[in-house]
Amino acid sequence: MMVMQGELGLTDGEFWTAPEKTRGDFDMKALSEGKDVLLVDAPRTVDLHARQTAPLVVLRVALTDTAGAIPLALYAVVVAADLQRGEAWSDMAVAPPSRPVPPRKPPKFVGDDARTAEMRIVDLRKRLDLPWRPAKLAVWMLLREQEFGPLFVELHEPPTAYKDKAVAEAHENRLKEGTLPALSPSPHGGLVAWGSAAGAPAVPAKPGIAVEAPRLLKTGNYVPCVVRGSFRLPIAPRFVVKPGKEHDVLGHELGKGPVPAALVPMLAVTTGTLGGPGFTWNWTLPAESVEGTPEAPIAVGRFAIDLGKLGNFSAEEETIFFHLFSGAQHGRADIAFSREAE
Repeated sequence: MMVMQGELGLTDGEFWTAPEKTRGDFDMKALSEGKDVLLVDAPRTVDLHARQTAPLVVLRVALTDTAGAIPLALYAVVVAADLQRGEAWSDMAVAPPSRPVPPRKPPKFVGDDARTAEMRIVDLRKRLDLPWRPAKLAVWMLLREQEFGPLFVELHEPPTAYKDKAVAEAHENRLKEGTLPALSPSPHGGLVAWGSAAGAPAVPAKPGIAVEAPRLLKTGNYVPCVVRGSFRLPIAPRFVVKPGKEHDVLGHELGKGPVPAALVPMLAVTTGTLGGPGFTWNWTLPAESVEGTPEAPIAVGRFAIDLGKLGNFSAEEETIFFHLFSGAQHGRADIAFSREAE
């Protein structure tokens, strides 16, 4: 779901100095109205010199039974995507305990409508091992079947920081002329088709990602699970395939057929009804065409990927929520694995 950044009512500085400033009002309102509410918020800017953390504040009011069945520590996942570089990161929002924690006993004399309130401050820098450098980030939090985002956070240097022209030029050149990443998944493995052969949903009319997947599959050791998708996404100029060596290498890797006009970085993440860490893949997918301008290209493409051909994928008896992230865009498909499936 889309979130309203700033809903917590804090200034950027208060995310560090007074993150609980408005918590009392938030908790009392939700509890008095008998509502389940989850609020996720983050500062719009982070001074790289003055701060050492990148906080994401999570406030939750939920039925006590719900909070116990879907604890943030077991189900919450955070995602951040660099809007310029095409990089993205994901991990559990809460670090796993260093030793096993015994199950919590349910409180005595708690009614069915009892609610609990909790607050978490997630350090995105620590949880995602974020590079501490100037960047514009899109941030999400996933909680089982729910998603919250994007929030936009800019990591910046203060105005007084020394600006080295050579460093700035090197950054710009890397965005324009950096090395093209390798195609992933392999066209001889998980990437079973792309372009018109993918049988994918229609390409979004505006920037975005569309994803389709089988709704119900049988649990097993190897389960073909083909996810089909399409996209229209802004990319850095360096991801456009240029004539010469890059074009020839891609052509050799793909064999027969056309060579992609561009490659598009995407982060694939799964969450599930069983909780715990899901699967995460960093992909670089082929695009059929490029629109826009040389300075601001937009990649358009379609793909089909068999998750079952990715070495670490396995299907337990659960429903998984498959997410794709690229820049500020997100797509999702739900897949249930069951012994009851045909």
